[in-house]
Amino acid sequence: MSQNISNMPFHESIRRHAAVLTCALVLTVGAILTLPGQARAGEETLVAMDARGVIYTLQPKTGRLECAWQDATRTVLATGLPAEANAIAVDAQRTVYVGTATGSIWAVSARGTTRRITTTAGPISDMLTDRDGNLILARPTGAIHTISRASMLPITRKH
Repeated sequence: MSQNISNMPFHESIRRHAAVLTCALVLTVGAILTLPGQARAGEETLVAMDARGVIYTLQPKTGRLECAWQDATRTVLATGLPAEANAIAVDAQRTVYVGTATGSIWAVSARGTTRRITTTAGPISDMLTDRDGNLILARPTGAIHTISRASMLPITRKH
């Protein structure tokens, strides 16, 4: 059951979001740890989950982006992503965004089309998407920046 949080007091909205994020993290970690083909010890794995419960994992060392479906099957969505990747996020259209330590942002469409969409003026330490599809970027300095969806290049265009 979904609730409209726009009419809630701010602190109640934050509390509910925190509860949802905590549950998502617990479910994500539990699901990832039980899936076959998990990264070996000492290898970094970046994780994001979409609104449908599909879990996306990226191993920067290999540049491999995978989807883990609810039935525990896995699909390789893309390969060859940058080794300096250190943040991923997914939007409502299932576009996965990859942020790097060099400030590049890559987008991978639900069909696996991959392209660099922009380069920012510094490293990205974390990222997420808002309900409108805008990217919210966190910098190692603590600064927060927003990139509007409208300003991003289309990633599904055929040439």
